[in-house]
Amino acid sequence: MLVNQATSIGRLRVRSDVRDTLLTRIRLERMLSGVDWRPTALPANAILCIRKAYDPLPHSFSLSASSLQPGHEWQQALTSMLNRFASQAVRPLTNFVPPHSKAVVFLDHAELLACLALEWCRGSLTTNWWWRGILGDRDLAAVVKLWNDKPEYVPAALHHLAIIKFVVPFVARLSDATSSELARSIAHSFGATTLWPLLEVAVPHKAFADGVSATTDHDRVARASATFDAAEYPPWRALVPEIDDGLSPEQQRFLGIGLTIYRASSLARSHDFARALERWQSSINGESRSFSTRSLTKTPPPPKVTTPAQPRNGHVSANLETREPEHEHVGEQSTTEPIAKQLLPVHAEPSPSPHTITSSQPEHVSLRSEDDTRLAIPESSPVAASFAQSEPAATVDLEPFETPVIDFETRLGGLFYLINLGIYLNLYADFTSPLKPGIDLNIWDFVTLVGRKIVQDTHDEDPIWAALTKLAGRNETQHFEPDKKTRRWLSHLMPKVRARLRAALALKSNNDIAKILCRHYARVCATDTHVDVYFNLADLPLAVRFAGLDRDPGWVPAAGRFILFHFD
Repeated sequence: MLVNQATSIGRLRVRSDVRDTLLTRIRLERMLSGVDWRPTALPANAILCIRKAYDPLPHSFSLSASSLQPGHEWQQALTSMLNRFASQAVRPLTNFVPPHSKAVVFLDHAELLACLALEWCRGSLTTNWWWRGILGDRDLAAVVKLWNDKPEYVPAALHHLAIIKFVVPFVARLSDATSSELARSIAHSFGATTLWPLLEVAVPHKAFADGVSATTDHDRVARASATFDAAEYPPWRALVPEIDDGLSPEQQRFLGIGLTIYRASSLARSHDFARALERWQSSINGESRSFSTRSLTKTPPPPKVTTPAQPRNGHVSANLETREPEHEHVGEQSTTEPIAKQLLPVHAEPSPSPHTITSSQPEHVSLRSEDDTRLAIPESSPVAASFAQSEPAATVDLEPFETPVIDFETRLGGLFYLINLGIYLNLYADFTSPLKPGIDLNIWDFVTLVGRKIVQDTHDEDPIWAALTKLAGRNETQHFEPDKKTRRWLSHLMPKVRARLRAALALKSNNDIAKILCRHYARVCATDTHVDVYFNLADLPLAVRFAGLDRDPGWVPAAGRFILFHFD
């Protein structure tokens, strides 16, 4: 039995006085659908697998009764039972699971995917009981399907496998077609628009094999070395040292893009990364042509990726089958849209982009257009220089990427509402429009810059600033210092932001925005795949509610996480 994000029950034995088995089944399903299956002892996104469970309070309700809702005492007994299982559960990713174990737990789907890949490589899927409730077939097709159905969790799952040094053996067992499909899926899910046209170009295994195939290991290594001496170095060489020459180009591309998205998501979305990838692909394919950004500006073909709709209660469906987004979920998320339009109308003038601001432009700055939304990395930047060099970059220490769970309390919890502000301004995309390109400025740096302008110098010691730095992928001491172009863009953006917020929140002064919108107590728990923000419902101003800023952002490609608001 899987519990928490959703409930999947295997074989169920029921004793009932009702002889009609179909009626009994229908009534039982209705009853179970109204039960809260979340163990309070686990994080909101954890997946708990229970081997066998019994009625926590026998004979406390009847399926023949007119009311099919179990009483409060039964619900309390169920929660207590689930918490006991949670306390005994073993994490397969980090611990050996004894054969007699009663429960196992995965902290999120990324951990589940990593364990699935690990045990498939080891050939132990058929010997572990918990996979029976997750997978029907326990072969490669079922494993790949589950990975392809959850592209938002793939980069983190690859990182888990990299830590335990099993990522290369797993990727090596994937076909080139599967590797290419997974690379496209994660690029679409994480909004890496510059990579879309490049991932439609195959990197033939034959061209690679002609340069590296040999009869002996010594010859193979020598020929592989010669091949790559003549080839462009891939853009992920410094960030993904795990990749070796034994992987095919398609496998290397999937692993390189996946781990780069996890370790440096803004870099993976940049034009410089795409240019370097284009050079590498062309060198592998034996093409001799000039490298330009012309091919990167083409409109990408419509993707074939299903983006999960996010239910209002903030829990991701744990059904491990692919489904189209349900209409009621989308509608539920859209209930605040008419009110949100009062804040930032869809047809209102677009927001300025940092890309349109240069030192040579006049004071009147052009507004952002639909075709020009990127904040480009300067050609003279260290990042661009590392891609242009002919020698491989130095290997990066992976320790900073092994970030623990962020868990803290803040008095500026309302800063997370600025995520919705960025989405309403069309600067970033959410789950309703995940394929819409946005600005290159890291979304957590956007929250930091706009938030500091709103709250000014108050609460400088609040832990939220260090947490935002960490979420942006930097060390807590590496504070974000915007360049001149970004500062100028921000100076043009802030008057518009304040005017819109003042109108939406029905405020008379800009000085009231910080109090109404930002200064709220919250507890924040962030993992590799989720950011959960817990507010006090009694402290939620109606003005924020009416403006639609308190809605769940859900999957935000620019953040690379599901962002969920909880009100207790």
